[in-house]
Amino acid sequence: MDLEIRENEFLILNYLDVFRVIKDVKKVEKSTGLKSEEVIAYLPKLSEKGFVVKETKGTIESWRITSDGEKVVNSYRQFMLDRTGQREAIIKKFEEFEDVYNVKFKELVTAWQVKIIDGRPVINDHSDPDYDSTILRQILDLHKSVLNILKEIASAIPMFTTYIRRLDYAAKKIEENELEYLIRNEDSYHNVWFELHENVLKFLGRERRE
Repeated sequence: MDLEIRENEFLILNYLDVFRVIKDVKKVEKSTGLKSEEVIAYLPKLSEKGFVVKETKGTIESWRITSDGEKVVNSYRQFMLDRTGQREAIIKKFEEFEDVYNVKFKELVTAWQVKIIDGRPVINDHSDPDYDSTILRQILDLHKSVLNILKEIASAIPMFTTYIRRLDYAAKKIEENELEYLIRNEDSYHNVWFELHENVLKFLGRERRE
């Protein structure tokens, strides 16, 4: 396969394909593991290749992926799957994450936010510690199962290793009763899960289902 980009360039383009814009390279660093200086150095090179464009509004600079960038990043995903030598097995792991674990996680997040009382949905005011504790325990149990499947995926596609570390960090914070790490914090379990889920969808070639 004639590759037009290298792995680090893929990581940056993949970030853009998921989030659509880069305004803060620190966020790219957190997501990809690349140093901010590396990201800053790669972006102009990717622009020269026609894969990203730079936009300036006042003093704010941002970068966006082009249609050619979207094509090349998708081709690289296919290369990564083929390179594993176990394409079908990895795709099945992605499908399991999407169709089993993601469905369950969405149910649990909804249950954390909304309680059913007398058959009607009511915003959870978190005044019932037993209810909240039950939901949190289920989320942490789900986390253990998700780590297992992520480790299998990451052994073949190392870029997913970052999600093991970041989800585990948020889960430990939740266990320590820092509950903003479930949804509200920038590094919350929910936010990291969202990013992971978007990447799984990209590898599967699926659109997000609301």
